[in-house]
Amino acid sequence: MIEDLKTVKNNLAEIEKDPRVSEAAWDHPEEDDEDEDGCYFVYLLQGWAEYDTNHHSVHAFSMDRIWERMNNVIPCTCDRCLQGVKP
Repeated sequence: MIEDLKTVKNNLAEIEKDPRVSEAAWDHPEEDDEDEDGCYFVYLLQGWAEYDTNHHSVHAFSMDRIWERMNNVIPCTCDRCLQGVKP
């Protein structure tokens, strides 16, 4: 079931309150997507990365999963972040 757009906007606003977040986005599902609720994307500010992947962004198909993945965001020690270069 496709998420209500008002719910999506509220979810994005909630994500963007996190001080580690640069931007949050949502992509609506395509007809052939296996997940019919769309996908949330969270772009992290410089200096933050997901522990498991060392990526400067996280994505998931539900808000619950986004928050789980955000719990794995740690200070980033990659060369770009340490040198102050935006990822």
